[in-house]
Amino acid sequence: MGGNTLEIFVDRLIDRQPAALVRLIQEIVKQGKDLGLFCRSLLEYLRNLLIVKVSNQPETLINTHTYSLETLKKQAENFHADELQVMFSLLTKAEMEMKKSSLSQMIFEMALLRLIETRPFKKIDELIDQINEAEINNAESLTVSFKNQNNTDESSLPNKTVKQEAGISWDQIKQQALLKKPFFGHYFEKCQVLLLSEKQIHLEFCDKFTFDLVETPENIKFLKDTVKMVCGHDVDIKINLHTDMKEVPSPTKDEQKKKSIDFKTEKQKSESEIIQDALDIFGGVVVK
Repeated sequence: MGGNTLEIFVDRLIDRQPAALVRLIQEIVKQGKDLGLFCRSLLEYLRNLLIVKVSNQPETLINTHTYSLETLKKQAENFHADELQVMFSLLTKAEMEMKKSSLSQMIFEMALLRLIETRPFKKIDELIDQINEAEINNAESLTVSFKNQNNTDESSLPNKTVKQEAGISWDQIKQQALLKKPFFGHYFEKCQVLLLSEKQIHLEFCDKFTFDLVETPENIKFLKDTVKMVCGHDVDIKINLHTDMKEVPSPTKDEQKKKSIDFKTEKQKSESEIIQDALDIFGGVVVK
């Protein structure tokens, strides 16, 4: 396959022009050239580009009579070595599939479209460091945000004397909990610390919905584990709902029965009034 055609093809690949690549393939087919042979020639060309990237003396490993070394060097600057390796693997697989299929042109065109989407690899260590850094920054911002919200919301809670022993920090406990489960910040907004000691932590919640969520065995265990991590020993966790937060009692059977009788009486009284009005207007006698 002519070197000029391959050079043009790689230029289109560098420019990421899928439509131009497909048109070039159609022109090659119209000229009666074998796509399988072109695919193998393209594989060799990619190999030469990779040699230029990794070798100090590529002229000793490339047939300079067939390929322009200067053009190869110029084109190789637009690729990473791992990109060329991925492209070579994709084309190798496509070349094998083309031999087995009657739709060789379509297979080759689809492979070319995948080549355009090839991107250089990123080092996994760098990605992990970026993710860890983002998580730490996010956790710190959440901690500051929740702390500010807690300061605002604490004024709405009933004022009670908090018994706190030296050496126990509720802020540290909250911060440690938020690092693992940020949504606990919402729970902490709805509670007040009544007792904070080496043996027990007593929390009081101001709404039943939040209390029911925190009361689950899983969340209680999480709180105990978090406190143990901060304090270095087991601490009993006690939670309760604020005494003013009482449920509205459901009506008793006697009250329901009384309401039913009152409703029937009012209904009968209303019907009697309507009948009397009708008699006054039209006259007559009511027959029961």
